[in-house]
Amino acid sequence: AGPEIQQAVSELLGVPVRSNSRMMVNVTVKTQSSAALKCFQSENISESGMRLKGAQAMPIGMAVNLEFCLPDEQEPIRGTALVVRHAGNGEAPGVGLRFVELERNEILRLRRFVDRTLAETPPVGAERGARSSQSAGV
Repeated sequence: AGPEIQQAVSELLGVPVRSNSRMMVNVTVKTQSSAALKCFQSENISESGMRLKGAQAMPIGMAVNLEFCLPDEQEPIRGTALVVRHAGNGEAPGVGLRFVELERNEILRLRRFVDRTLAETPPVGAERGARSSQSAGV
């Protein structure tokens, strides 16, 4: 869908438009909000955020301190993210997080990971989009 349609749907549903490629990655993410420390599994990640499986109890707008290691790396990425969406109908329970505080070197590490993974595999949703276009006769 074109950017105008994406923006209109975003406004109607009250869900932010996703603008970065998301990569399927399953990493353990430690989160802390107030005094609670919890661990979740990520479902996908991009330069701008990630989706956590099963984290429905987090309200939209909530700030979360997080820590996770990218595959094949030892040094954790630490920062702050905001809960920006809950899973929609038909999706497994989870929340979308947007990174709001990451050190520059951690942003660069994320970018390198996404670029390297993109070179090896298509981004999340790429196959589904291709099938949708074919079935619609586009």
